[in-house]
Amino acid sequence: MKGHLVFENGEQAALKYHWFTMPGHWQLDPSLTRPIKSAEELRAIVVQTAAQHPVWPVGMNVAVRAKERPGSWDVDSVPPPGSHIAYADAAKHAANIAFAYSCLFDLAAT
Repeated sequence: MKGHLVFENGEQAALKYHWFTMPGHWQLDPSLTRPIKSAEELRAIVVQTAAQHPVWPVGMNVAVRAKERPGSWDVDSVPPPGSHIAYADAAKHAANIAFAYSCLFDLAAT
């Protein structure tokens, strides 16, 4: 996963996600809290982002599910109604989007 950090002074730094997890590199501060979103809000964000890509078929959806760590979450892809096709490319696309957003948002406890 690649991205950019944008600092308050306008500087940017290219980064890869694994740089945050390797010893001796940048580290994520676990004491910082992430904004909390409901499962429906996260679902809408993932679907809205995924729908901008050509691999996302009309009617495709995702279901947000909580993971073991409080606040952590993932998505399961839901094919369009009446479809018997797995849409592997769309499912992988949704998983990548969910991974990125899970770094930004926590799932609200239910």
